[in-house]
Amino acid sequence: MRLLIHDANVLIDLINLIDIGLLDCAMTLPCVMETTDLVHLEVQTHEQVRALTECIARGTLSVVSSSVKQLAVIGTISGRCP
Repeated sequence: MRLLIHDANVLIDLINLIDIGLLDCAMTLPCVMETTDLVHLEVQTHEQVRALTECIARGTLSVVSSSVKQLAVIGTISGRCP
Protein backbone atom coordinates (compact mmCIF):
# COMPACT_ATOMS: atom_id res chain seq x y z
CA MET A 1 0.00 0.00 0.00
CA ARG A 2 1.15 3.52 -0.80
CA LEU A 3 0.68 6.26 1.79
CA LEU A 4 1.24 9.86 0.76
CA ILE A 5 1.60 12.37 3.58
CA HIS A 6 0.30 15.57 2.04
CA ASP A 7 -0.01 17.70 5.15
CA ALA A 8 3.10 19.02 6.88
CA ASN A 9 1.31 18.94 10.24
CA VAL A 10 1.18 15.14 10.10
CA LEU A 11 4.95 14.87 9.64
CA ILE A 12 5.68 17.60 12.15
CA ASP A 13 3.47 15.94 14.77
CA LEU A 14 5.17 12.58 14.20
CA ILE A 15 8.58 14.22 14.47
CA ASN A 16 7.68 16.24 17.57
CA LEU A 17 6.60 13.04 19.30
CA ILE A 18 9.95 11.39 18.55
CA ASP A 19 10.58 11.04 22.29
CA ILE A 20 7.93 8.33 22.47
CA GLY A 21 9.00 6.73 19.19
CA LEU A 22 5.93 7.64 17.16
CA LEU A 23 7.91 8.59 14.05
CA ASP A 24 9.91 5.35 14.09
CA CYS A 25 6.73 3.36 14.69
CA ALA A 26 4.93 5.07 11.82
CA MET A 27 7.85 4.46 9.47
CA THR A 28 7.70 0.70 10.14
CA LEU A 29 4.11 0.39 8.90
CA PRO A 30 3.78 -1.92 5.87
CA CYS A 31 3.33 1.03 3.51
CA VAL A 32 5.42 2.93 1.03
CA MET A 33 5.63 6.29 2.81
CA GLU A 34 5.91 9.37 0.62
CA THR A 35 5.58 13.09 0.99
CA THR A 36 5.93 15.99 -1.41
CA ASP A 37 8.76 18.43 -1.80
CA LEU A 38 6.34 21.20 -0.76
CA VAL A 39 5.64 19.47 2.55
CA HIS A 40 9.35 18.80 2.97
CA LEU A 41 10.01 22.54 2.68
CA GLU A 42 7.62 23.27 5.57
CA VAL A 43 9.74 21.28 8.02
CA GLN A 44 12.07 23.93 9.42
CA THR A 45 13.46 23.33 12.88
CA HIS A 46 16.85 21.64 13.17
CA GLU A 47 15.39 18.63 14.99
CA GLN A 48 12.60 18.21 12.45
CA VAL A 49 14.98 18.46 9.50
CA ARG A 50 17.36 15.96 11.12
CA ALA A 51 14.59 13.43 11.80
CA LEU A 52 13.17 13.78 8.31
CA THR A 53 16.62 13.51 6.71
CA GLU A 54 17.27 10.29 8.66
CA CYS A 55 13.99 8.77 7.42
CA ILE A 56 14.85 9.69 3.84
CA ALA A 57 18.40 8.29 4.20
CA ARG A 58 17.05 5.00 5.63
CA GLY A 59 14.59 4.77 2.76
CA THR A 60 11.54 4.73 5.03
CA LEU A 61 10.26 7.97 3.51
CA SER A 62 10.66 9.29 0.00
CA VAL A 63 10.02 12.79 -1.31
CA VAL A 64 8.05 13.21 -4.53
CA SER A 65 9.10 16.27 -6.52
CA SER A 66 6.57 18.65 -8.01
CA SER A 67 6.93 19.55 -11.66
CA VAL A 68 6.70 23.10 -12.96
CA LYS A 69 3.44 22.15 -14.66
CA GLN A 70 1.97 20.82 -11.40
CA LEU A 71 3.01 23.99 -9.55
CA ALA A 72 1.35 26.09 -12.27
CA VAL A 73 -1.90 24.12 -11.85
CA ILE A 74 -1.73 24.59 -8.06
CA GLY A 75 -1.23 28.34 -8.63
CA THR A 76 -4.22 28.48 -10.96
CA ILE A 77 -6.45 26.59 -8.53
CA SER A 78 -5.29 28.75 -5.62
CA GLY A 79 -6.11 31.87 -7.62
CA ARG A 80 -9.66 30.65 -8.27
CA CYS A 81 -10.28 29.33 -4.75
CA PRO A 82 -8.55 31.64 -2.27
